[in-house]
Amino acid sequence: MRGPALLAAALALGACTTTAVPPRECPHADWRAVGLADGAEGRGRDRLAEHRANCAEVGVAPDSEAWEAGRQEGLEAYCTPTVAFRLGVEGRRMNPVCPAALRPELEAANDLGFREGLRLRRAEAWLYGPYGPGGWPYGWPRPGWPGAPWPHRL
Repeated sequence: MRGPALLAAALALGACTTTAVPPRECPHADWRAVGLADGAEGRGRDRLAEHRANCAEVGVAPDSEAWEAGRQEGLEAYCTPTVAFRLGVEGRRMNPVCPAALRPELEAANDLGFREGLRLRRAEAWLYGPYGPGGWPYGWPRPGWPGAPWPHRL
């Protein structure tokens, strides 16, 4: 039961932390939550350096132990075949932050998702063409199709 709750929390936090922690928030930041969001996004340890640079402006150092503990928890949500497949469908590869023992399974899921995403994009292009739904400029139906104002007078 911990997995779904962890994933929901990481995704909720991930929506707000796509950039490093702003300097004005450094003194009050929950570094474990920041690490959790960074881990759920598949961020590496180099992300802490970005937080350090931002927080140095206000003279605050991030709590690296709490951040790393949160990141490791977030990586549990990131390093799953479901996330690997979803990233593949979106045309993205996974960041190399997952344990070596999981990499073959995750790479296989990511490759499968990548192929599925490519298939979906090709089907969409075939169905809709360059003009979007209907396949004709400005949403008009193609001549000769039901609802066309000029069925055969082109």
